[in-house]
Amino acid sequence: MKVVVLYSILLLFPISLLAHDSLQYTVRQYTDENGLPQNSVKAMGFDRSGFLWMNTENGVVRFDGQFFRSFNKNQLPLRSSRMSWLLPDLQTGALISVTERNQLICMQDGQATLLTDHYLLSEIPLGPDIHDDNYKLYSALGLPNVFSSLIRIEKYKISTAVDRYYLLTSDSIIARDKGKMEFSLQYKAGNYWEFFLVGNRLYQIQGVQIKLIEAGQVIATGQLQGDIRQHPGFLNGKVQPKIYWSTSAGQVFVVMDKSLYMVKPGAKNGLTTELLMRDFDYEANRITVVCYDTLYKRIFMGSQTRGLFVFTRKPFFTMRSGQSDADEVYYAQALVGENRILTPQGYLFNLQDIHEVLPEFNKRMREDRSSMVLDHNKNIWVKHRTMLYCFDPTGRKLLREFSYPYNITMLYEDQDSNLIVGIKRRAAWRFSLNDPLAKPEVVYPSIKDLCYIQEEGKLRMWMGCGNGLYSIDKSTGKIDSIKELSGKYIRSLYVRQEGEIWISTHEDGFYLYDGKKLIAMPMDKGGYLASAHCVIEDDNGFFWITTNKGLFQTARQDLLDYAAGKQHSPFYLYYDKYTGFNTNEFNGGCQPCGLKLKGGYFSLPSLNGLVVGNPSKLVPEVPSLNLFIDRIEIDGQSIPLADTISLDNHFDFFRLFITTPYFGNSYNRHLDFSLVKDGNAGTWLPLDGDGSIKLSSLASGSYEIRIRKANGFGADNHLVKSVLLVVPLAFYETVWFRLLMALLVIIGFFLYMRIKLRYIRRKNAQLEEKIDERTQALQATLKELQQSEESMRRQTRMQERMIAAITHDIKTPLKYLTGAARRLFESTEGEKTTDDKKRSAHLIYESGYRMYHLTDNLLQYIKLNSSQGSIVMDKLCLNVLVENKLQIFNEIAAEQSTRIENNIPRDTYVLSNHHLLGIMVHNLIDNAVKATFDGVVKISATTDDDTVCIRVEDSGFGMSKQTQQWCNDEMGTAGSGNGISSKSGLGLIIVKDLVAQMKGRVRVSDGKEGGTVVELIFTK
Repeated sequence: MKVVVLYSILLLFPISLLAHDSLQYTVRQYTDENGLPQNSVKAMGFDRSGFLWMNTENGVVRFDGQFFRSFNKNQLPLRSSRMSWLLPDLQTGALISVTERNQLICMQDGQATLLTDHYLLSEIPLGPDIHDDNYKLYSALGLPNVFSSLIRIEKYKISTAVDRYYLLTSDSIIARDKGKMEFSLQYKAGNYWEFFLVGNRLYQIQGVQIKLIEAGQVIATGQLQGDIRQHPGFLNGKVQPKIYWSTSAGQVFVVMDKSLYMVKPGAKNGLTTELLMRDFDYEANRITVVCYDTLYKRIFMGSQTRGLFVFTRKPFFTMRSGQSDADEVYYAQALVGENRILTPQGYLFNLQDIHEVLPEFNKRMREDRSSMVLDHNKNIWVKHRTMLYCFDPTGRKLLREFSYPYNITMLYEDQDSNLIVGIKRRAAWRFSLNDPLAKPEVVYPSIKDLCYIQEEGKLRMWMGCGNGLYSIDKSTGKIDSIKELSGKYIRSLYVRQEGEIWISTHEDGFYLYDGKKLIAMPMDKGGYLASAHCVIEDDNGFFWITTNKGLFQTARQDLLDYAAGKQHSPFYLYYDKYTGFNTNEFNGGCQPCGLKLKGGYFSLPSLNGLVVGNPSKLVPEVPSLNLFIDRIEIDGQSIPLADTISLDNHFDFFRLFITTPYFGNSYNRHLDFSLVKDGNAGTWLPLDGDGSIKLSSLASGSYEIRIRKANGFGADNHLVKSVLLVVPLAFYETVWFRLLMALLVIIGFFLYMRIKLRYIRRKNAQLEEKIDERTQALQATLKELQQSEESMRRQTRMQERMIAAITHDIKTPLKYLTGAARRLFESTEGEKTTDDKKRSAHLIYESGYRMYHLTDNLLQYIKLNSSQGSIVMDKLCLNVLVENKLQIFNEIAAEQSTRIENNIPRDTYVLSNHHLLGIMVHNLIDNAVKATFDGVVKISATTDDDTVCIRVEDSGFGMSKQTQQWCNDEMGTAGSGNGISSKSGLGLIIVKDLVAQMKGRVRVSDGKEGGTVVELIFTK
């Protein structure tokens, strides 16, 4: 629930902001806009558990410090929600609220219930007579009574116990105890609204005079004593006091003008007063009831028209210089004299709010405020950028000044009276304060950018830097570092004792170093302690830690127990600016980071003033009261409270609301819950913002919801409350359902097996039919394969016979024909025959010779394709191979006036098959000779590391582009069907096929001067 906070609104609450004023309050006003059902608070009181209860025009309202809850006709069987009276139950200590229809509501332990039988039914004012508004008996309800001017009373009853009371009439006062009369006093009471109880004693106030009615006597005790006597209106008699008496709280207050005083028993049966608050207009705000929490100094006021006011005393106050040109930002401080605080700006503060500006300081120190030192001679050392100044103990006289080449980061006087001067991004300097002539010298050059220094005993010094923490053995000069803090910015150090060093860092939390190991302290729930500025210990064993988000209090022993593994987590008590700061942002990065003053006070620098407090006078407001189940909702419907809750297994949404009375800062409420099933505890999770636990879709079983609340300081100081949840078994989880399902599964299994067996049999029959069909098909296919195999055998035999026939019938006659033609040509060589006859004989010879070699090549090609064996490779001399082929074509080329050149070097060898390479070379030369007239055919070869290229180039009529494309196409084959083979002759087909079989390729292109270039390329 959102709370509207009003801070010292001048028209409502013009509280003085003087630093020494201990009556500073933070006020919160609650209305129907932020929690109350309506704005009339007629009466209020606390039950024994600490909840605040209020009577309103729309039921009774409970306030736990964070949330409001109303009890009216919507929650209780009431005839009317308008509340009339609030009385204490003197038997049980509960509160009893009476409706305008005289129904009683009992308010106890955070719950409101309707009463049907109670002794107060005979005590409450039952209402006036119909005709004259006269009450025969009227029980005291407290003061003031808002109906005092509207009613007339015959008898006025003031009860002090269940069976003890005073009965006032117009002319007597009677005291009764357990039915017996204690005394009867003839006394004209006059105005009943002048009587009240302090404790169990009856007093009457007339003006400022007090009378005590006791033991049958009226004792004049004199005037009110105490703080009220300092009020100007009391002294001059111009202001009459107004009594506020709360019967439910048993408290009496006096309002004098705009000041509130609490009435207490005084000396000699008299009454004394304590000033609680000033400058609040009770009449304008129509205050009807006042209650005061004496422990935490909190005032509760109910207004007839403006709701509830809650005033909380601020335990801290903030000091400001008040200078018109001051930004009120503070860092380092020095304690001068008796609880006087000096800042680098030259502002001198004391706790009596008497401030002074030191001119010598102020004119030099305007920006740099991060470090001050009060040395052993009480001289004040302060730095400003590159300048170092020394002032006398009064701060009014400059004694010395130094100029450094670099900016100064901090100052520290060690136990040997040396002043250590930290330098930004460089090593520190040091000089003796006992020697006026001492010159600064560089110290510990490996440590740079000092931020904070503290000493542990006489022999060890700790230096915090922007990138880690270092330990120096002063006797040996040895330097060690805490490796876990490497790269971390050290904000401050607190050496509590040897072996106990507290370290605060920027954005990395704070730590304890016990001399052996570094222990990181846990964070608060908001992570504010990540930027811990300073650790100050008070006289009660508490640490006070400043951050950018407020101030934390924690017990040192809790932290030590956590470090030792004896405690799960320490408790942090949080204070924000509503407790007396001007801002939540404290300042760090300075030395000293805070001051301890005499009398238990401390002073902490902030972004807006110096925050001062006295922990010895402060009672930590921890959430130590009990924990209660407020209400339970299932699917939006409330059910009666119980420790064991049975849920329907079809529920959608379960909500458990938790409440605990705590009027302090809501940040200090630590409520968690864990869901436990079968003894296995779950993770602790925080409650929702409205203080509820939400669950949905739980499986059947028993659960335990554990609610945990941190009570405050101390080892594992927690309060745990448990609620049992029982989710019944769904019908499908019961034993009978499982047995039935098992039976159905068994029956279903047998049915399934029966059907499956029948199905398998049918499938087997179908499979056998398919097997028979496929067997017949395979037999037919096998028969066709056998026939095909026989046909291939016949073809192979036919090819073999053809080869033999060609060899016998063609090759042999060609051989003899060629020989006969050669002999004929030779026989005519010497004869004088005609040229035609000689030419004819030579032509027959040449043609026969070429046909013989063509036939031989074809036979070799056919044998290669007919055999399935591998090709045998030999090392061949290309020059010799080509020369052998040229013997065939030289004379034919000469007939065509063509010259053949063998340009292959004699030392060119290639690994290939002699017959196949010869066929390819023969065909290429043959084609080149056929295409060339009056030209030249050149044969050459080139080799490199990977390939061998045989090149045949002619100057003939060339080759068509289509034929070249077919030759160059590696995918082109003799069976491509594109017509190339028939036009190109059998030679090119044989060459292309043989090249492919020998893993080579053919490349054909036009010659530079005409003709064709054919290249055979093989991989070595």
